[in-house]
Amino acid sequence: MTNLLTSILLACVFLAQAGKPSQATDVIVRLVYLDSGKPAEGQQIILYEGNPSLAATSRSKQITDRDGVARFRVSTPFPEKVWVDDNNGSIRNCAWEDQIPLHEILSEGVTIGKDNRFGSSCKGGQDTIAQLGAKPGEVVLFVRKVSNWDNIRHY
Repeated sequence: MTNLLTSILLACVFLAQAGKPSQATDVIVRLVYLDSGKPAEGQQIILYEGNPSLAATSRSKQITDRDGVARFRVSTPFPEKVWVDDNNGSIRNCAWEDQIPLHEILSEGVTIGKDNRFGSSCKGGQDTIAQLGAKPGEVVLFVRKVSNWDNIRHY
């Protein structure tokens, strides 16, 4: 049932765009420190418009503002999925992140909180994630600061 509704929603978005000239849309990426709930200011983020493994995939770089927000313009034709890379040596995700369907970001928003794989090093709880979740058009990533020791151990 969910797949049917998603397909119908996606078809409506495409039909609505069919009669209009091609136009870009914005995707907002917000980084939040899980331990404090504060924005991750001054962090580089890369948004891949499609599969990041392919050399032809378009990508854009932005630096988060004081609210932890980076705004990306996604061009048409819209990619089916996008991928957010915030692995810049200063912060690390609290959850595994995969390619995200663009229609899901635009219609509901996507919150990437804390999981067992990466979340064990992240202090903070589900209440912060629930309180600061994504709005339509937005991806919210919960992160932690990375120490020099973390970077040395990583390599």
